[in-house]
Amino acid sequence: MITADPIHPWAYGAGYLYPAQYYRLARERLQPGGVMCQWVPAYELSLESFKSVVGTFAESFPYLTLWQASNDMILVGSNSPIHVDVGVLAQRLAEPAVARQLARVGLESATSFLAGFVMDDPGVESWVEGAIVNTDDNLYLEFSSPLGIGAPQLRGNLRSIEPYRTSPLAVVGDVSPLFASVAEAEEVFGTYQWAKSRVVEAQLIRGSIEQSGGGVRRAAVLQRVNRQMRHVVRRLPEYAPARIELAAGLAQLGTAQLKSGRPHEAVRGCQEAVELAPENADCHRVLGMAMLQIGEYTGAVEHLETALDLRPRSWIAYYQLAAALKLVERDGDALRVIQRGLAIKPGHAGMETLLAHLRAVSADEVAP
Repeated sequence: MITADPIHPWAYGAGYLYPAQYYRLARERLQPGGVMCQWVPAYELSLESFKSVVGTFAESFPYLTLWQASNDMILVGSNSPIHVDVGVLAQRLAEPAVARQLARVGLESATSFLAGFVMDDPGVESWVEGAIVNTDDNLYLEFSSPLGIGAPQLRGNLRSIEPYRTSPLAVVGDVSPLFASVAEAEEVFGTYQWAKSRVVEAQLIRGSIEQSGGGVRRAAVLQRVNRQMRHVVRRLPEYAPARIELAAGLAQLGTAQLKSGRPHEAVRGCQEAVELAPENADCHRVLGMAMLQIGEYTGAVEHLETALDLRPRSWIAYYQLAAALKLVERDGDALRVIQRGLAIKPGHAGMETLLAHLRAVSADEVAP
């Protein structure tokens, strides 16, 4: 396998990492049955540049498939037809180390994994028809891709592939042992791909308002997205990415509710979020902050400690936990926690102030 995860095409000089000549050299070096995997960003690229990346890769490999994460795509090319053995895939996903990592993003099952399939080579060739091939001679992407920086292209790019989306059956041969028939597999794959598209759409909407301020409109949009995700979860409860996305949306809404002075609503929503995604650090962190505001200090500390266990490099989790520990009069623990937070984010004004206060309290306690 050759895997390429280069920097974005619009970075200076990166056009040389996406030309047809490079892909042909890689293709020539593949062993029988070997594959090349290429990361493709669907964001901050015009549709023309997006198609150029995919079309250049497609022009260089006789067989390929396109897969979708969220706003990123993965191209897989080979010299021989690409087939997925669902039985082997299920076995490999069940390996402890693999399962532990992929469970964090909800890809612990073969059907969830295959929901990311977009299309095989016939679909790709139809979609990229007329695309400009990036070569060492024209370096099209070197000059075209920077024009997409900052432009709202992502949703248009992703929607452009929807009419060409193909069932994973295009690359799945024998559907056993997961399914009793091809018809059953077709129905299940269709439902999972529908859920995948809804999850990606929710991610895009939440991302678009992440940097916006609080207010009624933001909360209303989040509530609408969460309702849509709740519908997906009810229809396909076993699709873990939908549960994870709903939990993330509830945590984001909880943050907005805290800013608008509605901590009890935030607590209810974040408690649901923790049930949906107990490994999501943000869900525990926002729930902890909401519980602080309604005076449930002990529970707040527990959830903030869990958040820090799940994400030990989060400086804000150290800051918030230290503040909570101070409220329950665990000043010694708070002092140790805030020092660790400052080791990650030195000079933070709020943590420096809290540190000074905790040190002063500690000095007063030991004074004769």
